[in-house]
Amino acid sequence: MTGRNYDEVVVMVKSADLKCDASLHYNLYTNRPISYQPSDHVHDYYPSVILYGECLYSEKLSGHNFIAQIIGRELGVSNLTATLDDFHKRDEFGSRMYRKYKEDNVPILSPPPKGVGTYRKVRGKPAWEADLWMGKEFVRDIMAMMNIKEQLYIYMETYTENRIHWIRALTVTSKNPIGDLI
Repeated sequence: MTGRNYDEVVVMVKSADLKCDASLHYNLYTNRPISYQPSDHVHDYYPSVILYGECLYSEKLSGHNFIAQIIGRELGVSNLTATLDDFHKRDEFGSRMYRKYKEDNVPILSPPPKGVGTYRKVRGKPAWEADLWMGKEFVRDIMAMMNIKEQLYIYMETYTENRIHWIRALTVTSKNPIGDLI
């Protein structure tokens, strides 16, 4: 995987905004449906959390402000319910494809999604913003964690490819992850 620059980011959460939205599906109000899925629900309910904090790690982001908007969606939207079998390549007849590795046949997998979200630099400021789409349950768990009155941290495994900063993994925790990194 050449051309990728991997990094880890730790953010100390200083404050948060919590929100729950309810609406009718946006495709009901347009003549040209967007991402139309017949199985989509007419009523749309989703929680979201905006976490505000300060980057503690990596060195290039240390001291910068960080805003992470985490929006909960129905599992089933995009790749949120995908299984490994969904990424198992198939031949023209629909049969699963395998390759030989030592004595075993191992599945040939399609490339995975780029990440669970992206983040970008705020122009002219020492600040970064992230957008992540997660399952509703994950977002509700973060909301519940806000009640424990402990310091929260965000840990992200990230990489940069073609000037896009991808978030490969996200953890929200009450334990400072820096001790595990150093």
